[in-house]
Amino acid sequence: NDEAGINTRNEMIRRFGNTMCFIVDFKGCKDANEYLCRYGREALRTCLDEAKNVPIDGVSCVGDWKDEFEDYLVNGMQKGFQTGLESFDGIFSTYTGQYIVVTGKPSSGKSDFVDMMVLGYMKKYGWSVAYASPENKPNKIHAGKLISKLCGAWIRESSQLATGWYKKAIDYMNQKIKYIDLNGSYDLELVLEKAQQLILRHGIKILVIDPYNKVRLKGSLKKGLNEYTNDYLLEFDTFCRKNDILGILVMHPKKLDKETEFDFYDIKGGGEVADMSPHILLVDRDYNAQNTKIKVLKVKFAHLGENNAHVHLKWNEQNGRYTDYQYQQKEAQMCSNLMFDNKNWFDEGEPLGLEEAPF
Repeated sequence: NDEAGINTRNEMIRRFGNTMCFIVDFKGCKDANEYLCRYGREALRTCLDEAKNVPIDGVSCVGDWKDEFEDYLVNGMQKGFQTGLESFDGIFSTYTGQYIVVTGKPSSGKSDFVDMMVLGYMKKYGWSVAYASPENKPNKIHAGKLISKLCGAWIRESSQLATGWYKKAIDYMNQKIKYIDLNGSYDLELVLEKAQQLILRHGIKILVIDPYNKVRLKGSLKKGLNEYTNDYLLEFDTFCRKNDILGILVMHPKKLDKETEFDFYDIKGGGEVADMSPHILLVDRDYNAQNTKIKVLKVKFAHLGENNAHVHLKWNEQNGRYTDYQYQQKEAQMCSNLMFDNKNWFDEGEPLGLEEAPF
């Protein structure tokens, strides 16, 4: 039970195979001889009889996760991670190790809502994020949108640069938000390679690709649409699972039929997207009613959300945040008690510890 012994054990397992080998736990002793001297002959015989099978990669049984299973039996399945937008959280939540597809018509506010989701997860759970976003360039424009949401007002005045809250916000963004920038066209495999480095160095928990069609899986470009989409989503899904992160893919639709309601089959390669993606959200901005509908087109498990449910959010012109509000029975009229959140999350008096409680 030292480095040399463990290396030899692993080599024997590699050569003889998992099914031919068992592992003995000498309970802190270096080897069988030390165990015999300390505990005696019968104890050693029992120790050998209790040797365990070598685990097979990718295979488990209930005993491996007994505590989690019993918690499920007692408490049921728990809701996933939420954004802090109360009405939206009532119809959707997610786990890490999964990804969310966000889609909608052009200029519907897909990227803006993704930013609000991301900041919500960061605020509630202290997560860090990486953006691979060819469409949100230059980075300083996107950063301006994010910091305005953080600080509760558009950051446009030079006088704001000298304030304490602005400096805190910049420090926070510098620590928690990373941008993946590639020369020329973006390749998914290279983006995931950069994201892997950011996970190891900075512990990022969210990876946003915006939009999907501008981050290509170059190794599959010559394949048909369905096979390409399948390869892409499998690659992205595997990365999210392996690294226990939350992935977000912003997907534009193909040419729309104005006579029918938008669904995931309006995405290019939508059949594969619908089959393979655990979660799909629709962002639909109504310029006449001045609201944005967020609809759950797909959620993997019933305890995480409600398929085909939707909520309406109001975009705040003061800072770009989305605000919850309730609709009357006729959805054309808003309640009169609409309250916007214009609070500066970095004001004095707000708890701020970048590692403990970012807001």
